[in-house]
Amino acid sequence: MPELTILTPCFNRKPRMKKLLESLEQQTIFDFQWLIIDDGSTDGTKEWFDQLDKALYSFKIDYYYKKNGGKHTALNYSHQFIKGKYIVIVDSDDRLVDNAVETILTYWRKYESDSQIGGITFQRGELRNHRKFDDKIVGVKESTFSAMTNEGMSGDHCETFRTSLFRQRNFPVFRDEKFVAEAAMWYFITRNYHVIYVDDVVYLAEYLDGGLTKSGRSLRISNPRGSRWHARAFLNSDFNFRIRIKNSLLFNTYSHFIGENYFKAVSTTTNSRFILTINWLPSYGLYYIWKKKYGN
Repeated sequence: MPELTILTPCFNRKPRMKKLLESLEQQTIFDFQWLIIDDGSTDGTKEWFDQLDKALYSFKIDYYYKKNGGKHTALNYSHQFIKGKYIVIVDSDDRLVDNAVETILTYWRKYESDSQIGGITFQRGELRNHRKFDDKIVGVKESTFSAMTNEGMSGDHCETFRTSLFRQRNFPVFRDEKFVAEAAMWYFITRNYHVIYVDDVVYLAEYLDGGLTKSGRSLRISNPRGSRWHARAFLNSDFNFRIRIKNSLLFNTYSHFIGENYFKAVSTTTNSRFILTINWLPSYGLYYIWKKKYGN
């Protein structure tokens, strides 16, 4: 069995998948499974994988097709097919540096016997120049997701987890919505564990027009229940007051987009209710600004 699963959820990214495959072929070691969950592509991705001679590659390739439901549903669906002890999610738009798998497994082998380590997080860099996204990670540091967030960690990273922990959590699925941001799930997966933060770029990202990351705020507003779930996670007492204030404003604003009144909205959480209350009226201002700007 491979030590690592590289999980790629995809939707209508056939040309980009070929580039990702090329980067996997360049890895310095091949002790990994490439697991692709196709979230209902209609651009010929399925036909391309069906015709791909997987026996020609030095690593295992597993492809599964599902009805379109959003990236988070593809991640949920993947649980039954993961073969590696550890998992890293690599989006279809992106690449790995040539020694990424070797670097990831080197660190996991070092910390494998430490049951308190639930994840190892590496840096992402820009595809064009490899410039890292976050300067808050320096050297190698053992911490927690919430502590690093409180210290100002921001931007996208390359999170890796023990598969046993990743399988324990499913993203929530909301009717008529197809997007849930991922950071809250990374918090829940490792909440009772420590995370090793490594200042090595192993993942190269390119944000394309139409991609989830670049769609930004409008995507979150179009999926308000999932966005409110994400904000609610950061109301937990693990996070500092500044973060809880910000996310209480987001929680309330997305509640307005859902169409819920104060009592209905606040009843969905037991965290930071006082902050939610004092931010309820100010959140109407943000709601109307976003409604005018994004037209939802």
